[in-house]
Amino acid sequence: MSSNQVGRKPRSVRLDSRIWDAIAEEATNQGIAVNRWIEINLFDLLQEKGLIPRDAKRLAENRGGDTRSVASGERKSSKY
Repeated sequence: MSSNQVGRKPRSVRLDSRIWDAIAEEATNQGIAVNRWIEINLFDLLQEKGLIPRDAKRLAENRGGDTRSVASGERKSSKY
């Protein structure tokens, strides 16, 4: 799939409430939305595991509808 075809798909996920609360706290600490925190951290983890190509770029934040790729240095420090 080319970078022009990449997009976001709405999905519903069930999580242990302790996991959700911890993610929400960390996202708040970093000043980003929970969904963005999840997307950034899962993307990076899957990229490290080789499940997403190393040269793939994360999608940009979409608050204005922008889904262009961004450089990997955008993320603030976080732990998985």
